[in-house]
Amino acid sequence: ERNGVPGVCVFIDGPVHDNPSAMENDNIKRNQLQELGHRVIVIRYDSSINQQISENPDIFGTNQ
Repeated sequence: ERNGVPGVCVFIDGPVHDNPSAMENDNIKRNQLQELGHRVIVIRYDSSINQQISENPDIFGTNQ
């Protein structure tokens, strides 16, 4: 948190997060964080890391 603005939570999801019980647990945690005003970003193992990072330039910057 900076200047009263809630922070960003970045989750790195590997294959274990495809398990239904892990997915349910993840959703609960992420919803709680969002309700507190945090921005939640999920980086998935099965998607292009470059694409996922480029979708959040305000957090990760730009690759120039």
